[in-house]
Amino acid sequence: MLYKTKKLRIEMATMNNSINKQKRKEFVEKLDGHISRGDMIVYQDETNFNLTHEGSITKLENARFIADLFVAAQRTLEYQELAPSNKVVIVTDNAPAHSQVEDLARQFLTEDGIMKGNRLVLLRLGPYSPMLNPIEGCWNVLKSKMRRVMATKKQELLVRGEYDTYTAHRLAIMKEAVAQAVPAITRRLVWRLERHAAKACTLAERGEDMKLGT
Repeated sequence: MLYKTKKLRIEMATMNNSINKQKRKEFVEKLDGHISRGDMIVYQDETNFNLTHEGSITKLENARFIADLFVAAQRTLEYQELAPSNKVVIVTDNAPAHSQVEDLARQFLTEDGIMKGNRLVLLRLGPYSPMLNPIEGCWNVLKSKMRRVMATKKQELLVRGEYDTYTAHRLAIMKEAVAQAVPAITRRLVWRLERHAAKACTLAERGEDMKLGT
């Protein structure tokens, strides 16, 4: 317990040092600029489970996802109501896997015959900034609901059942847990998390200390 407390204090000190505060402030200033322009803001984030992929996500796979997300955003009614010059700004974390992703995503868009790749902007969060991304809160709610579902299936997780492997059976159970958890992500919840992130952005812009989590 003493070790964990010490580790938490070190992490908090790093999180709120002058460099990271400045990076958070710069992120918010860029975000505000895009909002003022009328650009479409799309938040994305990864979580630590994946139903369709084994192992780590590669840079190319990440770029493909960003390109597909850009196309999906452009097809929404919300984007079609904007001016032709408005951009799609995808907010993501600053993980190493996301470096050079913007250029690779534009390359995919060009190869797909999509000529509006210059309207794609990848805006990276500052370090230690999950509270500035409302998607983080959505993941937290989803995983909390999933844990409750999985807790009722402990015995099922110990047997293979009709599946070829234990892994296949556990994946099926996880898919079921996700299906039951998704309805917890309501419009009202998303609105609340957006408000929470907006308040955190105001604090970051002032250079104030931030708390861990969302």
